[in-house]
Amino acid sequence: MQVRPPQLCTDAAPQWYALRSMDLPTERKSRIRARTLAVLLLMLGATMTNIASAQNCTITAVPLNFGSYLPNDLAPLDNAGAVDIDCKGRGGIFQVTIAAGNSNAYLQRLMLSATDALAYNVYLDAARTQIWGDWSSGTSALSRFRRNGRYRESIPVYGRIFAGQDVDPGIYSDSLLVTIIF
Repeated sequence: MQVRPPQLCTDAAPQWYALRSMDLPTERKSRIRARTLAVLLLMLGATMTNIASAQNCTITAVPLNFGSYLPNDLAPLDNAGAVDIDCKGRGGIFQVTIAAGNSNAYLQRLMLSATDALAYNVYLDAARTQIWGDWSSGTSALSRFRRNGRYRESIPVYGRIFAGQDVDPGIYSDSLLVTIIF
């Protein structure tokens, strides 16, 4: 069976596709129920706030798709997405912040299903030590210098679902607003 990949979103109302057990052959349904499948999709919505000068930018979010989470795994589930920036115009410093999402808190973000919540977070670094936020509550944000002319960058967003969470099978998701401040 093929599952269509999630669509990119650039607003606060993302579209996504999820794997449903009714789309699978009967013998696979029972295997999935037995191992507690949770398909997790994290979509990043992007907006721009123009402070310094006129910019001509395209910002695209590459979804952070965790795939299947198994509650019995002792290790956290890691994956990465990206924020792609393509700008023309005057250079200068810009910042990238990421909102708290469903949890309204940065230190432990939550993906929600119909009946449960799954704790996760997003980070600036591959070691997953710097929580990506807006400089508040002990979080960090990304600052970059952009030269004049054309500027392109794919900025990785590192995600982690914490191990040992006893959650019901289901589809868990969160939408995070990514803000680029020029």
